Amino acid sequence: MKKLFETEWFKTFVDILIATATIVAIFAAVQANIISQKTLQTQYEPDIVIETKEINFCWGDESAILKHVTLSQEQMDNLNSSKITLNSVNIGAGTAKNIKYSINAETIKKWMKYLREVNPTKDFSFNTDLAGDTVFAVMDGNRYTFSTSYDFKKVFLLPNAGETFSFILPMEYFLFIQKACETHTYSNLPDIEMTIEFFDAQGKRYSKDILLFVESQVSVDINGNGYANCRISMK
Repeated sequence: MKKLFETEWFKTFVDILIATATIVAIFAAVQANIISQKTLQTQYEPDIVIETKEINFCWGDESAILKHVTLSQEQMDNLNSSKITLNSVNIGAGTAKNIKYSINAETIKKWMKYLREVNPTKDFSFNTDLAGDTVFAVMDGNRYTFSTSYDFKKVFLLPNAGETFSFILPMEYFLFIQKACETHTYSNLPDIEMTIEFFDAQGKRYSKDILLFVESQVSVDINGNGYANCRISMK
């Protein structure tokens, strides 16, 4: 009579145990490697965001409307400024390099279409050149020339919100927001579409599409004098 460890079924059982243990060990090693790579990637991964920006402005008789509105000193200092400065920070753990912020050309076209549809007085107009690269606008009797797309570049941006990169939103967006508030058509303004492209320290490329939402609060007196407080923020 054969001993137990000499039987065929026992040898087969041992072989199965060894094979199973090998598979488990391989699986554990693969999982550990994946986790290690993800941890390493996280250490280098940047993440760029746009901070919320507040703008405020008046139309008509400024002194008359401000009698009915309470403003902070900061709001008073920035009242009626057409320069919208957006601040960008890198909240990721790794440094972002060769950053490019782009405003999609379709954005301004959507804004023009929207304002054409809702404008009751037809006191402004827009036309583009044949290539579609330039906008010729007439607003309140003033003539403006705009580009349909914009790029802003930064060599690097430190991680963990270690520094701020500021860029100025093209003036036409302030004019559009102002006109929408004056004509009470601000509730459904299109988003400002942006793309941010950047690289991490290892050379990996990232592309991030963001939408900037414009939210407005408007006060108007019986004489048509008005004040608007607007917030531009990432969705």
